[in-house]
Amino acid sequence: MYAFYAGIACARPLPWLPGLGALPRAALTVMPVRFVYPNLAPPPWRVPVVAGALVWTVLLVLLLPA
Repeated sequence: MYAFYAGIACARPLPWLPGLGALPRAALTVMPVRFVYPNLAPPPWRVPVVAGALVWTVLLVLLLPA
């Protein structure tokens, strides 16, 4: 996901900013960070989590240049 937003940000002034933002993300790859996975969400939360993921996916597709 970060690569998508970094690609959009590189078209703006300050093209070094996405590179700077990648540094903490690189550190997080070796740290024990927990994530919410839609297929592992508890049953009462599964539908809202999957619906939010679908909405987010649609919005990302709309951000792509035509």
